[in-house]
Amino acid sequence: MTDDLHIPLDRVTYRDGQRLTAQDLRDDLRHTERRWRLHSRGLHDTWGIALGLGVVRVGADEGRGPMVRVEPGYAVDALGRDILLSVQVDVPIPDLGEPLVLTMRHLEDAAFRRRAERAFVCLGSGLDDPRTERPAFQWRRQSEVQFGAEIPLTQLWPAVEQPDPRVRRYARTLVHPHIAWGETEAGRTGWKYIDNEFSPQYGLYVDVDTSVAGFDRSPFYFAQLIGDLSPITSAGRSDASTLQGETARFSDLYGYLSETGKRAFRFRVCGPYGDAPDPSTAAEQIGWRVFWIGVEPMGGCRPTFDPSWAHFIVPFLSFFHDYRATGPA
Repeated sequence: MTDDLHIPLDRVTYRDGQRLTAQDLRDDLRHTERRWRLHSRGLHDTWGIALGLGVVRVGADEGRGPMVRVEPGYAVDALGRDILLSVQVDVPIPDLGEPLVLTMRHLEDAAFRRRAERAFVCLGSGLDDPRTERPAFQWRRQSEVQFGAEIPLTQLWPAVEQPDPRVRRYARTLVHPHIAWGETEAGRTGWKYIDNEFSPQYGLYVDVDTSVAGFDRSPFYFAQLIGDLSPITSAGRSDASTLQGETARFSDLYGYLSETGKRAFRFRVCGPYGDAPDPSTAAEQIGWRVFWIGVEPMGGCRPTFDPSWAHFIVPFLSFFHDYRATGPA
């Protein structure tokens, strides 16, 4: 995709009594078109068929050979240029010695001013007027298709009657997921502890407020416990000494999300908390905190959750947290 941002964009201005030429009007039109193309490329970053442009095979008619019929429609190429077909067009089918792709491309202004030199297929009374907006159609070998500058509509194979639509490229709405992240404050995270082994709420937990992210619905949350993860003692310090005859390890503690919503989630920590009478106070003293990322899919692109993501997300959380804290290496 060509980037022409280095070319100045001059705004055309007018005044009463000004003499206007065709060049003035063309410059004004180019200014509008260029801004529209920048909008399409920069904000939507997509190209292909947007509406219609269906292709069906039709038989010979009035002495003409076999054709394909292209229905009216609208497309955008990789440069952000509009390609409009307002009436159906019948395109002759060449001899099929090999697979061929029917492509469509944008026509520059010169093609509309000089009808005699049109190098495209234009059959049908609706396009007899040279001023009518129209694309150029061309059959190409598979290896010759200029994807982006040309829009592939269909493909024909030797000895196969019906067009193959699998080559069609559709423009798609560029929808980025809503991603936000945050980290609770060390010493003020808000840890709580329920000392009742028979309660389903037993253990150390914290309700993490994510309202600042502005999620519209409950996102996919990924969270990690940050800090010294050795067992905590009554003095509020981490202690890697022997606990109940075994040396404490990182795997002795694990965290998980038990309740999620669009404004908050609950993060629980299970495992040996050491000999602290109130693990929540000790957790605050040693700086335990929660780093989280929320991902809210947008525009109907909600993915199917795959638990194997965790193998990639957990290392990413550590990397992202360290990157934010220290910057790039």
